[in-house]
Amino acid sequence: RYRGIVPYACRKPGDVREEAVRSAQAQFKVPNGVTDYRKLLADPEIEGVVIATRAEQHEELTVAALRAGKHVYVEKPLAESVAQCEAIVAEQRKSGKHVAVGFNRRFAPAYRKARELALANGGARNIYYRISDTYCYTWGKNFPPGQRVFHELCHIFDLLRWLTGSEVDRYALEDSETKAEIASLSGGLLPSPRIHNWQTSLDR
Repeated sequence: RYRGIVPYACRKPGDVREEAVRSAQAQFKVPNGVTDYRKLLADPEIEGVVIATRAEQHEELTVAALRAGKHVYVEKPLAESVAQCEAIVAEQRKSGKHVAVGFNRRFAPAYRKARELALANGGARNIYYRISDTYCYTWGKNFPPGQRVFHELCHIFDLLRWLTGSEVDRYALEDSETKAEIASLSGGLLPSPRIHNWQTSLDR
């Protein structure tokens, strides 16, 4: 059950508007609401937290939660750089608490069935994954080149790792915005996710 909520964690503790807290409390039926996430982390009855903020806040908030002795479920991406991810991993090992990243594809019934069928026939050998979305025209349009790998394709790489039981050992980028991200997985597997952007009349 939810014990407390900070609806929009900001760079500076206390930046969250009081009316946003009350609105979120009413919407999600949460008994406690605060404008400073540090108050939430200081609550001894809270065992775990969900971090669902913008990606640039993930490292700061995840590390703070681990230092406060909380388990963490953090939305993808874990962070926006290798160094930030390594900092979180180091803090997790030090704290002994769990950190789970919100990779939801591997829990989808269709993908779980696909994995079951692949494993029953010797496992996946070649995977072609096509992505069609509006990232470049809608919520991702203001991000610089290269951010799509962090914000979106991390889902796909996690899924491919899970489907094949392999780890990425090589990575090549054909085009940062519109073409293909290609990863070589251990065991000689070569999955090739290809991105196709599309627009509807509402997106234009």
